[in-house]
Amino acid sequence: MSVYVDSFCIGFLLGSTVVGLSIVLDRTVSRPSYVNMSIEDIHLYNQGVNANIVNLCVLSPILYSILVTHIVRSQGLIPFHPDPTAVLSLVFVHNVFYYLVHKSFHTLNSFRGAHNFHHQFDRLMLPSVGNAVSKREFVIAYVSPFYIGALIIPCNEASLFCSVSIIALLNMAIHCKEFEELPWIAWLVSPKKHITHHIERTKHYSAPLIDFDEFLEKETVESVKNE
Repeated sequence: MSVYVDSFCIGFLLGSTVVGLSIVLDRTVSRPSYVNMSIEDIHLYNQGVNANIVNLCVLSPILYSILVTHIVRSQGLIPFHPDPTAVLSLVFVHNVFYYLVHKSFHTLNSFRGAHNFHHQFDRLMLPSVGNAVSKREFVIAYVSPFYIGALIIPCNEASLFCSVSIIALLNMAIHCKEFEELPWIAWLVSPKKHITHHIERTKHYSAPLIDFDEFLEKETVESVKNE
C-alpha cells in the first residue's frame, strides 16, 4: 500500500505543478491571449482550468501510481537516476501513439466525440489549453502511450517522471499563441503548426515534439513523383 501512496503523491505533485505552471503562463507569457479569452468567454476558460484539475490532479495521480507500481517498479531498475536513452525513447513512443490516436479522433466517427471539447478552444489558445481535454481523451491519448512505452522500454521511475514532464512542458508550449511566430526546427512540432491544426483540423496531427506529418507528407510527395 505504501508503494501506491508514494507514487500517487509523486503523480499528484507532478500534475498539480503542471496545472499551476500553466495558469501562471496563461497570465504572464500569454497575458494578451488570456485577456482576450477573459473578455470573450471566461466560462470556457474556467471549464478548461477545471478539466486541467480533474485530469492532472485526480486522474493522473491514480493512473501514474498504477503504472509505476505494476509496470515500472516491477522491472527492478534503480528508481532514482533517469536514463537519457529511456527518457527519449518514452517521449518518442508517446509521440508515435499520440499521432495515431489524435488522427483517429479526426478521421473515425466513433472517436470524434472525445476530442470535441478540446477544439472549443480553437480561437483562443493558451498554455492551459494543452490539458483542457475530456477525461476520455486524457486517458486514451495522453496517458495510454506512457503505459505502452513502459511495457516495451525498460525504464525506471525517474525516467518516466522526466518523460512525462517533457511532454507536459511541450504540450503547453505548442498551445501558446504568443510563441506562434518563433523559429522552430522543421521536423519538430511548432506552436504555429499546432495552432494551424486547431484552425484547419485537417493536418498537423502530430504533437507535441516530433512532426510525423512532415515526414509522411514528404514520402507521399516523393512516391507520387516516382509513379
